[in-house]
Amino acid sequence: MTAPLPFPRWFVARIFAFTLTLALTGALSPSAHATYSGPVPLPTDSFGGRGPYTVTTRTLPSPGFPGRVVTIYSPLGLSGPRPTWFFSHGFGGSSPLLYDELLRHWASHGWTAVFAPYPVDGQPTELYTILNDGFVAAATQYPDLIDTRKVGFAGHSFGGGATPPLALRAVRERGWGAEGLALFPLAPWYSHQLSNQDLASFPSHTQLVMQVYDDDVLNDHRMAIDIFQRISIPAANKEFLWVHSDQINGYLYAAAHSVPTGAEQPLGERDILFNALDAWAILRIGQALAASSWTGDPTARNVALGHGSAAQVQMGVTPGGRALRPMTSTLVPVPAFPQSRYAFPFTALLNPRRGESVPVSTGTQLKNLSVRAYSGSGDATLIVGASVQGDHPKSLLLRAVGPGLVNFGVSGPMADPLLTTYRGTTIDMINDQWGVGDPDMLEVAFAESGVFRFAPGSRDAALLGSFAPGGWTAHVTPATGSAGIALLEIYAADSDFTTRLGGLSARGWVGTGGDLLIAGFVIEGPAPTRLLLRGVGPTLAGFGVSNTLVDPHLTVFGTAGSIASNDTWQDNTSGAALTTAAAAVGAFPLASGSRDAALLLTLPAGAYTLHLRGSDGGTGIGLIEVYVVP
Repeated sequence: MTAPLPFPRWFVARIFAFTLTLALTGALSPSAHATYSGPVPLPTDSFGGRGPYTVTTRTLPSPGFPGRVVTIYSPLGLSGPRPTWFFSHGFGGSSPLLYDELLRHWASHGWTAVFAPYPVDGQPTELYTILNDGFVAAATQYPDLIDTRKVGFAGHSFGGGATPPLALRAVRERGWGAEGLALFPLAPWYSHQLSNQDLASFPSHTQLVMQVYDDDVLNDHRMAIDIFQRISIPAANKEFLWVHSDQINGYLYAAAHSVPTGAEQPLGERDILFNALDAWAILRIGQALAASSWTGDPTARNVALGHGSAAQVQMGVTPGGRALRPMTSTLVPVPAFPQSRYAFPFTALLNPRRGESVPVSTGTQLKNLSVRAYSGSGDATLIVGASVQGDHPKSLLLRAVGPGLVNFGVSGPMADPLLTTYRGTTIDMINDQWGVGDPDMLEVAFAESGVFRFAPGSRDAALLGSFAPGGWTAHVTPATGSAGIALLEIYAADSDFTTRLGGLSARGWVGTGGDLLIAGFVIEGPAPTRLLLRGVGPTLAGFGVSNTLVDPHLTVFGTAGSIASNDTWQDNTSGAALTTAAAAVGAFPLASGSRDAALLLTLPAGAYTLHLRGSDGGTGIGLIEVYVVP
């Protein structure tokens, strides 16, 4: 064997700690179901629910990993060889405990699952041989359990990258999968021994689901995209699934690199709990993929290869009716995050496929939106509405800054902002102190978005999540203490231009001096963007808002100073065009003869600021709106 693969020290340390804990507790073999956590329950339908068969395990010595065993999961009460999953674990995860719930799930539905371990030293090609030899040994020793005519190859991380080459070797050398071949790579690492000619030679009946995770900071999603776009099987037989992070009732569903789990974790780490991400995205999809590939079940095919069907992308619903963020399904995946996010970027020398091209998303979008205003409770609450345009969720970073404003010379900031997002009147996500959520992932998003860092332990609030197409609102209120100046920021946290921030509306108190309602936005991309900008006061009274700003004045600023301003929208020579643009973006019409303000501008890429004040020095509730006009 040669030198170990260069995984980050924190990753190796975690694996070492886990292995040591297993040794100390004696938990060396799978035994019972893991404890399920979180507010979203397990699936109970025919896909994802636990199967009817009791599961048994047996072992044989690993032919290439002395002192370790290959583990075979199989159902009791069934005779004859069964269609079989061959699973390749992540680097260092050589105990089947790490993937026990997944392996047990497959066997409970009447199939066999084989787990072959490999060591942490050796080159990838050597480790591939150890995996291959373990699978062959299991099939040779247990032909009564394993039907090699119908097989699936699945794997996580290093094992995910190994999945396609191992499957192709089994097809070429042994004729496996002649009556059904399924591939299920999860967050794959680099794939070795896999040329473009190899990817073009998979049997046409191969069915593939490639799966990646929002908050993975280990393996660049470009590895998965590269393999997915070049494997030459019918488009109907493949699917790229993106699993999103979410927060429900304070429980964080972190779609991180460690998602494929399914065992009672001795370390008790937050991000490796067995929950709905595993049950709905992995157990359910893997089971459906097997049934589709091996039996031709059309219902199973709609779940595994539904190309965005509701049955496919759903992730479960709490008893109270809150749905977990659905997965994104696509046949044309593009990278959503920069390579700098990952410990193992696509262009690293370790990647033998680093010279291949990966598609990128191009276009123009509102990169970020921000609003600064005096905010309190009730009518004084700073409320921002925004929308996502496109056919799949967009990763957004939201921040409610109070204490952090002191460093910028802002007087009277809100001491303890509470950030709450709503879908309609239902709370979606909530955060009081940014360090209580997932601070490590938030720090990554801060750096990628180019925003200032929060002080450790500060009472500023932040959320990172995938927001589905459509509208939603964010509220900033005092969690404790009194009202004050707050800054609400919304950043497009991905570089996928096929889905965009479509607009912003911010309602807040408009005062005098430094208490104006101020909104900022950044346009990113090569093409100028047509925008509808409005400052609304009088028309709000028709929606039951009291104490509105009587005579709003709206000014837009660029880096060189004032660009345009408006006091009364119908005094603008583009009054008719303003009405047409409002209808095009779904904005409510301004009252005829009102003193509301509006502008219709085409602006190039850059940063801009909107100021809303009272023309007559008056104060009251005002609304700033920014819309991208089609």
